[in-house]
Amino acid sequence: MKYYTQLLEKDTRFSHVDMVWHDTGLQREAMGTDAILILDGRCNLESMVRDSITRLKKMNNFINKYTGFRIMRGDSFQNSKIIYTNEGE
Repeated sequence: MKYYTQLLEKDTRFSHVDMVWHDTGLQREAMGTDAILILDGRCNLESMVRDSITRLKKMNNFINKYTGFRIMRGDSFQNSKIIYTNEGE
């Protein structure tokens, strides 16, 4: 089994009426390689959560857009299940 952290960001939608972006109040999976952290499967869940929180804080030092994370387990990125969620804000 493989373990990884998927960072989350605010979900926004563009309004063609107002011509501005609106926060939907939801979260979505962030895109790109910076939004994924491959975890050591030998560690326990507590260590994985601690590593994920560290990654979230470091990434928010550069781009303050990440709002939480999910720890996932599976054979691949496409075939994985959530084992822990930190919704953050």
